[in-house]
Amino acid sequence: MNAQSDILSPLGKAAVTYAKRGWHVFPLQPGKKQPMRDFEWKQEASNNPAKVKGWWKRFPDANIALYCAGSGLVVVDVDSYKSECDFPHDLYDTLTQNTPSGGTHHIFRAEHKKQYPGTYGSAVEIKHEGYILLAPSKTVPKDLEKTPNPPLKEYAWQNYDAEIAPAPAGVGERVQRKEEAPDAELLALKRVHTDADRAKVLAMLETAPNELNRDQWISVCNATKWVLDDEGREAFIDWSYRYDGHQREGEPERVWDTARPRGSVGMGTLIHLLGEPRDKRQEPAPDPVAAKTRVDQLLNAIVKDADFEFNVNTDYCIKGWLDADTLGTVYGDSNVGKSFLAIDMSFHIAAGCQWNHCR
Repeated sequence: MNAQSDILSPLGKAAVTYAKRGWHVFPLQPGKKQPMRDFEWKQEASNNPAKVKGWWKRFPDANIALYCAGSGLVVVDVDSYKSECDFPHDLYDTLTQNTPSGGTHHIFRAEHKKQYPGTYGSAVEIKHEGYILLAPSKTVPKDLEKTPNPPLKEYAWQNYDAEIAPAPAGVGERVQRKEEAPDAELLALKRVHTDADRAKVLAMLETAPNELNRDQWISVCNATKWVLDDEGREAFIDWSYRYDGHQREGEPERVWDTARPRGSVGMGTLIHLLGEPRDKRQEPAPDPVAAKTRVDQLLNAIVKDADFEFNVNTDYCIKGWLDADTLGTVYGDSNVGKSFLAIDMSFHIAAGCQWNHCR
């Protein structure tokens, strides 16, 4: 390395190294993921070391962005820190980078002129026409974005010397329409749940109460079908009919049979919505003595009509209408003005005025 490159910041040195590797890079705002203002990054991203060196001499703290398609690369961006992510983070044997939020970038050689989708759900993105940040760039982790003065954390390579593998065939397919089945090769890559995972899901469905709203219920359906496939049909339907609200006959069966899960929900979603499996043997049996005692307490609190006394010598708040120190009732049909009547009486009593010509 010559003397001129020695004056570069660590970020600048890394950017020049990436350019020498043939990657098209460009500067981002320091500590952020946005390009420099008025910077046309798709047109200006470069693998020219001299040009890259000039950028970082001018902006020594700029983060480093990799233009994926311009570099002949495609990246599987796995947000493994999200609860709904069930994508195995160690599935691929290729160049891999850790993100500050706890996710991973799996970098592959892109096939020439092949189209790549933008997403496979809320937890997995396919970066090709876009860009990713490269180590040692720094950003605020997702879970700290709303905290005051959050710290910056670095991107870091897991295996910088690893060979970049060609993109798996399943990653190269376009996203199907919702009514189409997911790509078989992608499913083979992603559905790697163990027997223990499947047993855990069955246990959760057996013991968990069904207290979810409809959107959450459908998420449980998709996640269960993703993890268990047809093995989970009976367990999901049995769990669905435990709903205390109104569950239409045949609705769980219809929803299950038409579900086309794509992997955006899975084990994480089920644990979040259903909780860990409960051990029924540890649930205490109802105490009949305590239950009877509670019933007796409620019955004793009821005031019966025989307990009321008729007293003609009481004082009044509104003569002929409302006696003092007594219990009164205003009753009638809905929306006839009962509340306004009570409020009107209260205001007149508080002001010491006659109400409806009554003292």
